[in-house]
Amino acid sequence: MIGNELIMRFVPTFLNMTRMKKRFRNLLRWKNTCVFLSLLGTFLYSTSCSDDKDLSTGSAKGLAVFDVKTESTFTRSTESSEKGFLDPAEYTIQIWDAEGKLVNTFLLGDENEVELEAGTYNASATWGEDIAAGLGEEFIYMEGSKDFTIEEEKTTDIRLNPIPGNVKVVVSYSEELDEVYTDYYINMTTSHNKNNPLLYEKEETRPAFFKANAQNEQLTLGMIFKVNDEEYSYDKSIEIAPRDSVSLLFKLAPDEGGGENLVRSQGKNLK
Repeated sequence: MIGNELIMRFVPTFLNMTRMKKRFRNLLRWKNTCVFLSLLGTFLYSTSCSDDKDLSTGSAKGLAVFDVKTESTFTRSTESSEKGFLDPAEYTIQIWDAEGKLVNTFLLGDENEVELEAGTYNASATWGEDIAAGLGEEFIYMEGSKDFTIEEEKTTDIRLNPIPGNVKVVVSYSEELDEVYTDYYINMTTSHNKNNPLLYEKEETRPAFFKANAQNEQLTLGMIFKVNDEEYSYDKSIEIAPRDSVSLLFKLAPDEGGGENLVRSQGKNLK
């Protein structure tokens, strides 16, 4: 009985240990599964966060704030307070991206802040039209440009400094010309208006403005002087460049036989 009793007691104990081992193995499997699921969740969350960050970086934006300060060397002796080209509000702002694509155009008087994608840009400020030739202060053409960079969630101030982009020509005559000639006038041309000369008549006092190349540009003067039915012509060329101020003074030659003298003053060509 004792032996059988001992055997009976041992067997249940052995069976209990076997069950415990199975439970332990199952517990390990469950823990491993939990760890795997936990790591999988962490990976999915990290991937999701990374994707969100990439998307936000792609659409990162900053603020560009524009200002204009004009510099008009060759017109300071005029009634500048009445000239629109000195009013920053009347300047047109254009913005190009790094690929040269126009991304925005606006009048500075309407707005001065623009939200842009992070990146590099070029901005220009202009007043007037860049035409071949015109007579009067309204034909001055002002321009200025600048490269700038927009950073994410930052404000960038852009100061543009427009300067005259064409040539100003002022003509005056001495009173003694009227004693010799009954009439006189000038046809003025450059490479940009050679087929349509600008006529500067005897009584004209307004300045003329001309588009000019940066190099090798000539202002050609075709001068006509009349004495009753007789007509005399005289041609002369002057080298010019953008932002030049040219003053032409016509008067009798020293021998009093008629003719002209030219006095030219060139404005400062600031880079």
